[in-house]
Amino acid sequence: MNQKTFKCQVCPVGCTLQVSIINNVLIIEGNRCSRGVEYAKSVNETSPQVLFGRCLLLNASMGRLPVKTTKAIPAELKYQVMENIRNTSVNAPITKGQVIIKNILDLNIDVISMRKVL
Repeated sequence: MNQKTFKCQVCPVGCTLQVSIINNVLIIEGNRCSRGVEYAKSVNETSPQVLFGRCLLLNASMGRLPVKTTKAIPAELKYQVMENIRNTSVNAPITKGQVIIKNILDLNIDVISMRKVL
């Protein structure tokens, strides 16, 4: 049995999802809504993907800043990249498209802001 545990990034609740494959069947547990199931399926894919996440936002009315990678991340590094994003904190003000993490994991890929925050 192959099992992965990670935080859902779809909504502010941040459910802890457990994804396992048993007899070639994908089993997803820990989600509180159906969006968590879809997120777990997309994260579990083996193809490279542009990743969307949220980093900590300081000195602003909202607590997290939505961000994305500028290019697709190799599947085997998705969890490391997401963990890095979750543990990053930035101070407002932020502009849309501003680089939040430069050259994440030495992949020549940046993580940028998806919105402007004053």
